[in-house]
Amino acid sequence: MTEHCLDGQCLQRQLMMEALRDGRLTEERLDEAVTRILAMKAKVCAKLPYTEVTRETSADWHRECVEKSATLVKNLTPEWLPVTREHYDSIRLIVLGNDVIPGGTVSGIAKNVLESHGFATELYDPYQDELHGSGDLPTRRLTVYLANYEHASNQTTVRIEWCRKHALDTPRFLNEEPSVFISLANPYLLQDVPRVKVYINAYTATADSVRIVLEKLLGKGEFTGVSPVDAFCGLPDTRI
Repeated sequence: MTEHCLDGQCLQRQLMMEALRDGRLTEERLDEAVTRILAMKAKVCAKLPYTEVTRETSADWHRECVEKSATLVKNLTPEWLPVTREHYDSIRLIVLGNDVIPGGTVSGIAKNVLESHGFATELYDPYQDELHGSGDLPTRRLTVYLANYEHASNQTTVRIEWCRKHALDTPRFLNEEPSVFISLANPYLLQDVPRVKVYINAYTATADSVRIVLEKLLGKGEFTGVSPVDAFCGLPDTRI
């Protein structure tokens, strides 16, 4: 490392190259990081006043990134998937974090996708619910958690904030009813819901991310993504 490089970006490049040379950083890990950066640029470019061709290309690129990166991190109950009308009559949606995303709302987009495939869909409101046991749970209902918690430059640690009314939006009946937890942005949320049976990371909260991940749940595509980070957060109970 030279003493002449005082620029922050230049220093970062030098540190990255040193790590690449001595093996601390692999080319595969570098490619994964570049893919995430390019996906974010595609998301931003879709908002800029470029030509229609550029916008369409960026949108196609983003969809391709979502298709390839969506990761089925944990699946201890493979019999719950795919989600079909043969197994479920209705789906309950529980949205955590920010519901508003580019292109609409998480709840609205998810509801439209699921209803277009014939599922009766309920948007759960914990403030309209009361504490209860598992005796009256519907036998053919799937609960889908959609969590949108994004990092920010001044908020590097992000955890789930549960409802102030008895935390009724927590995954309470994990052994009594089928449920799927989808993190749309933060890939580390499994530490807050370690006992969920099915956990998925989508990495970027966009309308296409919601649609594509749900389509994969419905059996319209395979989950081919590989976690670029330790989604289990180094915790033994996240694997149970």
